[in-house]
Amino acid sequence: MQVNILTYIDYHNANLETQLSLINNLNLKFLPVRKLEGKPLIELEEETLNAYLKQIKSSNLKVIVYDPLINTYELFDDKQRAHFELKWRQALSIAAKLKTESIYYRLPSFNNVIDHKEMIVQRLLFDFNQAKQAKVKVILKFCKEHKASVYFYLLKHLPKDISIEFDPAFLNINDESIITSFRLFKDRFYVVRCDEYDNNKHPRLLGFGEANWVEIFKKLFKIDFRGYIILDLSIIEAVALVDKKTPLIKKWSKGYRMKAKLQHDLQKRIGAETDEEIIGHQLRLLNKIVFNK
Repeated sequence: MQVNILTYIDYHNANLETQLSLINNLNLKFLPVRKLEGKPLIELEEETLNAYLKQIKSSNLKVIVYDPLINTYELFDDKQRAHFELKWRQALSIAAKLKTESIYYRLPSFNNVIDHKEMIVQRLLFDFNQAKQAKVKVILKFCKEHKASVYFYLLKHLPKDISIEFDPAFLNINDESIITSFRLFKDRFYVVRCDEYDNNKHPRLLGFGEANWVEIFKKLFKIDFRGYIILDLSIIEAVALVDKKTPLIKKWSKGYRMKAKLQHDLQKRIGAETDEEIIGHQLRLLNKIVFNK
């Protein structure tokens, strides 16, 4: 298996027409999916979902990973667990129709992983066995409720085919060590998420934040990483909130001024304004770093 670079295309509540346009204009062959018109796929009306699935199938795209965006649940709340199980089954049904390779999974919320290990592992194995029956690989996704050490502990008690997403940006903004996490999970990486934040936890372009992507990829290739690199730019959604028609009084707010600065940086540094221009620039940058082309 070789390394492939993918990107999300669902920013700004993008509808089907917009997403198909980005697929064609950016010449995408592989895709991660999660939303349409700003909604998780499991929340779409049946007609809208079927139209989306039909277009994805006819485009000859290979869906690599599906993020169902299911909210986590409290471990000891049976009502929340029942709701999660329903959504998980729906997500696996969609995953099968997408013919995706993998699906993201977020851990339930709990306080002490050691004390409740048996119950947690039992729940996870039940859910993962359902994914296995659907022929979908499970990828654990970091969430702010848990430290990286929790994932490391649980992975020791889970099957070897359960992998985890390596997310340097998430680790940075949650004050976790990228180097330590790399060392802990290097045998379980399947996907690398590429996003960027500065030391004030504001979204940035790749290369203008805290993560040293050149060094990160050097480490990945040193361990012979074979998987997927997924571009997921928070800065696109941030600058979307800057509207020229915003009332003057609101333009004095700290949040608006920060987002306006980000938009200015985009225009000044890479001359990009549209989603397509920004994504295209960042894909070219990743190809330069990863493949030197």
